[in-house]
Amino acid sequence: MNSLLQSSLMGHDFVKYRKDNSVQERKQYSSTVRTKGIGEIPVVIDSVDSQLSSLLAGPDAKRFKRHGKEFHFHQDLNIDEIILEIRSRIKLDDISYKILKLGLENGKILEGKELLGDLYKKFKNQDDQILYLLLTQETTMYGYLLTLIRFIFGENFMR
Repeated sequence: MNSLLQSSLMGHDFVKYRKDNSVQERKQYSSTVRTKGIGEIPVVIDSVDSQLSSLLAGPDAKRFKRHGKEFHFHQDLNIDEIILEIRSRIKLDDISYKILKLGLENGKILEGKELLGDLYKKFKNQDDQILYLLLTQETTMYGYLLTLIRFIFGENFMR
């Protein structure tokens, strides 16, 4: 499944953050986070949902054409704890964002009890040592995959 979404579907890059920042900038960010303390992990969270992506990027997103948000979390946090932290940092108390999940670019929705450190070891980007996660409102892998496919082919795909 990993190679399917990252290679076969036109080599599409779901995390626009990588397009906005050079490899050197991303490596610098990663290095800075990893020197903050033992167990700190560089994470970039984006979304294929344009509203969520804008909320993550912040108020200046359109002006500076930014996508995603840089975070650093301790490796001992689990996915549920990270979602709570994201909600508090970007103020996602809106009822329309009642359910939020984190997923990987390979189409896998992460389970709440999965540890960030384990995910980082398995799924970090080899070029810049950053773990890229996608925020979604989808609760099933099927729905999440459809969201990724719609992102690639356009909102009217399969409607």
